[in-house]
Amino acid sequence: MNKINIIIVDDHPLIREGLSKILSMDENINIIAQGNTGLKAIELIQKYSPDVALLDVNMPELSGIEALTYIKKLEVKTKILMLTAYDDHKHLKDAIQLGADGYILKDSDYNTIINAIKALYSGRKYIQPELSSYLIDKPMANLDIDNLNNLTKREHEVLLLIAEGLSNIDIASKLFISEKTVKNHVSSIYLKLNIQDRAHAILFVLNNNLK
Repeated sequence: MNKINIIIVDDHPLIREGLSKILSMDENINIIAQGNTGLKAIELIQKYSPDVALLDVNMPELSGIEALTYIKKLEVKTKILMLTAYDDHKHLKDAIQLGADGYILKDSDYNTIINAIKALYSGRKYIQPELSSYLIDKPMANLDIDNLNNLTKREHEVLLLIAEGLSNIDIASKLFISEKTVKNHVSSIYLKLNIQDRAHAILFVLNNNLK
């Protein structure tokens, strides 16, 4: 496995130091830079184009959520793993809707952090299992895998691309169709799967290990 180049951005020095020590235990992880603000995160990503960036949700000058909004507009390959000490649904939903690739708690154990980083590096999303329930406002039973059979082949493709964090414009470009057509597919997917938004769509894909 190639080295995974990462940056750590958190306004608490002890958190950065702790994460650095933990991640240094894995021979496949290479920490190339650290920062303490959302603005610094943007600067480091533009400078180094790391494989994965660990971003604290709450930081001075520019929060992790605000930085995420800007980073997703950049032409970079960097996957964003959000870190938070808060297990409330608002931060999680905002991050997922804005295109975060992963979301975990700061006090996660070693295996959770490493698994999250490696999942993002391999192109998958990662939401800490304990946090999944915050993504939905209705019982998990409503996210029925049987509903997947109602999707057309194209809708299935669009669903997987949504789960990869692509915007409607990006999906349109990738599939060589119009943005309006993508919007129609997305609306149809929501209706057929009985889900409300992109966060629910991502959760559906994650929970059912769709490919």
